[in-house]
Amino acid sequence: MMMLLGPGQDRALELVKATPQQRADIRRIAGAARDDLRAARQDGRPRQEAMVAAWTADRVDAAALEAERARMAARRDVAGKRMVQAMVDIGAVLQADQRRLLAEHWSRRGGHRRAELMDFDDVHAQALAD
Repeated sequence: MMMLLGPGQDRALELVKATPQQRADIRRIAGAARDDLRAARQDGRPRQEAMVAAWTADRVDAAALEAERARMAARRDVAGKRMVQAMVDIGAVLQADQRRLLAEHWSRRGGHRRAELMDFDDVHAQALAD
């Protein structure tokens, strides 16, 4: 999905042979989603700073840490819901065969990235064990 919201958008639209109307609709939907997600992210930095402040105080403020964790979880939930809405909206623009083609492409790319992350995690775990 991110390829339709990010820099891979043109490649994704080319891959599925999107019509000019589909391209315009998807660009509009993706642009609105990016704007919404960017606005939601603006609140993230103060939340992280509040977590650090609560953790580095003379006494760890468990209640403040939990409150910030809950706020961060709520922000992630809002972002996730917005992503799903963008998927629904873009899914309504694309034909079923176009969606299947993109899903296959994402699956191949995602599998490769998951393998890389797993390798990284193994290296990271080993470094911590040493």
